[in-house]
Amino acid sequence: MNHALLGIAVALSACAHAAATTKVPAAPAVFELGEVTMFEGDEPVFKLHADGATEIGFRSLAHAVELEPGQTFSTKGLPYELKAGPTLAADGTLRIDGRDTVRANLDGTLTVIATKARVDGITITADRVRIQSPKGAAITLELGADGTLTQHGGNKLDDRPVRVTGADTPGKRRAILTLVGLALAPGKRVAPTTIEADTAAP
Repeated sequence: MNHALLGIAVALSACAHAAATTKVPAAPAVFELGEVTMFEGDEPVFKLHADGATEIGFRSLAHAVELEPGQTFSTKGLPYELKAGPTLAADGTLRIDGRDTVRANLDGTLTVIATKARVDGITITADRVRIQSPKGAAITLELGADGTLTQHGGNKLDDRPVRVTGADTPGKRRAILTLVGLALAPGKRVAPTTIEADTAAP
């Protein structure tokens, strides 16, 4: 009897030990976090940090601007600032305004976390981001091995050369391209952006 009880106790102990050491598989990494910066000319427009924090650059219009008739207004003379953007996690989650809002997937799609719906019009890989507007026009931004970002299709986004530094792994490249894609996709902006076109006073 005692031997039988001892055998049961040993068997249960072995089962408990096996259960305790069984590991739940971790979610696959979509992003790799690190120090990555995208520049337009000499200005940093997107920054990713090793803790997942991001910064996004824009020009600030702090007060009203009065123009004489025929005078041209340009945002290029406005003060340039970097503001906090989304926080990225290795599993592809983007935390925006304190909430886990969007998740990037390994198949290139984005999912709205609250509704599980796919974000239409944007596909992201480690080499390119493709943005499709509702009217049918598409823009592809391709990240070269040397860090150069090349635009295909659509109106030119910037006359200055665009380059990325620090994106030396597929996960880092996917992370910075996700920031770029969300900032440019219609109706899916993640931070204030600049007025790109110069505007003439009436």
